[in-house]
Amino acid sequence: MGATSPADAQSAGFLIARGATGPRGPQPSDGEPPRRLASSVLTASSVLTAAVRAVDAVREAVGPRAWDGLVHRGCSVGARGASPAAAPLLLRAERGGWELLRAQVVVHGQLVTHELARLVGEAPVPAVPVPAAPAPSGQEVPEGARTWFLGAQDVADWAALSGDRNVVHRVPGAARAAGLAVGEGAVVAHGMCLAAVALGLRGAEPRGVRLRFLAPCAVTGDAVVPLWWEETTGLLRSPQGPHLRLLARGA
Repeated sequence: MGATSPADAQSAGFLIARGATGPRGPQPSDGEPPRRLASSVLTASSVLTAAVRAVDAVREAVGPRAWDGLVHRGCSVGARGASPAAAPLLLRAERGGWELLRAQVVVHGQLVTHELARLVGEAPVPAVPVPAAPAPSGQEVPEGARTWFLGAQDVADWAALSGDRNVVHRVPGAARAAGLAVGEGAVVAHGMCLAAVALGLRGAEPRGVRLRFLAPCAVTGDAVVPLWWEETTGLLRSPQGPHLRLLARGA
């Protein structure tokens, strides 16, 4: 099961995080037992490069302590034709027990907006206890779907290679303490890692995107989570349910 991950040195995911270019063109899964697709599954995307670099700028602006526990709600990237901003514009609000952060930064002439949130106070006690692993939605990987298999090592690799070492991605239990409905032993995948998978599985390079992170993608222990792209809805899904909706402009 271990060939290529979305964040290793041979994959476009890693190249995207570094701002380089790489292979294009996703390949559909072939119905074999769970495996990882070849590195060409991820598109080397200038849009995603801008988004990843904007995350770096926002993380530096808020500081490492404030970064821990922030969760991604959304991201948009669009052409602006402006010179790089000196620093991100940060807007803060509070709603429903959450501190909301909206950050805007210009990267290579593209305006990137990241929306993040932090739970204020203690994590709420769910009415129904969260199981040790996220309950599957009952949906299986559709036959012939373009699929990526994600494991805990992939999440760890993305944290190391992108520099985003938020505890929710590294420390089991931190995501649940941050207010996410996942098990105690789970870590959650980075939003930008999921975006890389979605863009790679989608294929054609867009001029701009809007990403809405619908639910965390939880990885527990040695479990591997199959992720697949749903062309008709723009959703990246797993058996846990939909994780991300991607709206693309220009392609």
